[in-house]
Amino acid sequence: MVADLIMVFLSHFTLSRTIAGMLLRNKRLKNQGTNTVVLRDLSGKMTMNSLMIGALATLLVFAIVMLNVAFGEKVHSEYAINKDCPYDVIAMFDLSEEQGISMEEGRNIVEKYSPISSQIDYRLYSLGETTLCSSIIGYKEMGWTDRFMPLGQFNTLLSGCGYEPVTLENEYLLITFVQGICETDFSDKIVSLNGVDYSWAGSSTFYPEFGREWMYFVVPDEAVENMPVSDICSAYTLKNSRPDALAMLKDLTYIQEADEGMEEACDYRIQEYYRLYTNANAGTLIIGTLYVSTIFVCMALAILSVKTLSALEDERRRFAVLYRLGADAKMQKAALLKQIGAFFLMPFAIPFLMTVPLGVIFGKVYEIWDFAGLSGQKAMETAVLIFLVVAGVYALYFFITCRIACDHVVCYGAESYGREGISH
Repeated sequence: MVADLIMVFLSHFTLSRTIAGMLLRNKRLKNQGTNTVVLRDLSGKMTMNSLMIGALATLLVFAIVMLNVAFGEKVHSEYAINKDCPYDVIAMFDLSEEQGISMEEGRNIVEKYSPISSQIDYRLYSLGETTLCSSIIGYKEMGWTDRFMPLGQFNTLLSGCGYEPVTLENEYLLITFVQGICETDFSDKIVSLNGVDYSWAGSSTFYPEFGREWMYFVVPDEAVENMPVSDICSAYTLKNSRPDALAMLKDLTYIQEADEGMEEACDYRIQEYYRLYTNANAGTLIIGTLYVSTIFVCMALAILSVKTLSALEDERRRFAVLYRLGADAKMQKAALLKQIGAFFLMPFAIPFLMTVPLGVIFGKVYEIWDFAGLSGQKAMETAVLIFLVVAGVYALYFFITCRIACDHVVCYGAESYGREGISH
C-alpha cells in the first residue's frame, strides 16, 4: 500500500510537470482553436501545483482503497455470519459431556422467542480413534478424535442453505474452517469402516460449520452403519429470523464446572447473535473508513475548486485579451472548460483507473475467504459502484466550479469588455 501511494504521488507529480509542455510540441494540436492558450495556462498552473496534484491524487487513491475495504468488510461480515451459523439456530450436543440443558428443553426455550418452521436432525459418529486426526499438529492437546458425518445428512444440510450437493465414492472429505488444517496432507491416510477402505477426497473450508469441533469427515452413509453416535444435532429455521438473540442466548446458557472453576457454557448457535456480534466488530471499521474516505474526497475536490476560483481575476484579464483577439463567448467557454477539466482530471486519472485492479484484487480476496456466493464479479460491481459515486461527486464540484468561473470570466460583449478597461 505504501509503495502504491508513493508511485501514485510520483506519477502525478511527473505528469503534471511535463504533460502540458509535451502537448504544446504537437503543432497540429496546439493550432486548433484556443488550444495554445489553454495548454500554456495549464503548463504554468500544473508546474506550480505539481506537489499539490501529487498529494491530492495520493489522498484520492487512499480514499478509494478504503471505500473498497469498507464495502469488502461488509460483504465479508454477511457471508461470515451465514458460514458460522447457516441456520437460525443450531443445537449441538456432545454425548460424552454432561448436558446442562436437554435438547427438548432447548427447543422449548427457542419456541418462546419464535415458532420453528422447519427442523433438520443430524448426527456425528465416532469410534474414538485418531487414524485421520493424527496427521494434524496439536491434535493430542485438543483431544480430537475422528468424527464422521453421513453424506446424506451433509447434503440435506447443504441444500437447506443453498449449496450444491457433494458426491463421494469410497472416499472421505475433510470439512474444516481452519486453513492450517485444510492444508494438511491426508493422501497417505486410508481409513477402513465396515470393511471398506476410504481414501482422501480432499479438504475444504468452503462449507458452513455444522459441528462442534474444528473439523469432521464426511463419508458415504454405509460407512457409519453400526458406528456409535458422538454428537446429536438439530438445525432450526424460525418463522421470525430476527428474534431477541441476547435474551435467547441468556436462557440457553448454563453454568458448568471446568478445570479453572465454574464457567458459562452453551450448546446452541444463534444466527442473529452472530450477526449482532459481527456487525458490532465490523461497524467501527466500516463507519470509520467511510467517514475518512468521504472527507478525503471532498477535501481534495474542495482544494481544487478553491485553487481554481482563487485565480479568477487573472483569468478574467486573460480572457478579456482573448475576446479582443476574436474569441466569442462560445470559444471562451470551451477553452475554460478544457482548462478547468484538465486541472480537475489530473489528480483523478490514476485513482479512477485503479478501480479495475482493485476489483480484481478484492475478487481474489473473496476467493481466499472461500465463501459461497462471493466472486470476482461481486468485487468488480462494488469497485464500479464506488467509481460512479466518486465520479458523481467530482462532476458536482466540477459543474459548480465551471458555472462560477464562466459567470465571472467569460466576456460576452462590449459591456463586459469595458469593465476591464483599455489598460488591460
